[in-house]
Amino acid sequence: ISDALGPWARLQSLLPTPQAIGDKHGVGLSAVATRHVLDQPGVAAAIVGARYARHLPRTLEVFDLVLDAEDRAALAAILAQADGPTG
Repeated sequence: ISDALGPWARLQSLLPTPQAIGDKHGVGLSAVATRHVLDQPGVAAAIVGARYARHLPRTLEVFDLVLDAEDRAALAAILAQADGPTG
C-alpha cells in the first residue's frame, strides 16, 4: 500500500510527520498509523503483525493513543499527496 503514496522518495519525505506525532504522544510511528486507520468511519479492525514477542508492547500502544485535531490535520495533509486509492 505504500506504493499508493507515490514514489519511494515521497514516502520517505512524509515519514517524519507520523514520527513526530508518535514522539509527541510517546508512541511509535506504527501506533500512529494504526490509530489513524482505526479512527476511520467503517473500520472495525486492523491487521497488525509483530515478528517477535518483544514487539508486542509497542504494538499495543495503539490502544492508549488518542489523536487530536492537530494530529489528524497533519496526517490528512500527507494523505492528500497520495497518488493512489483514497479512503
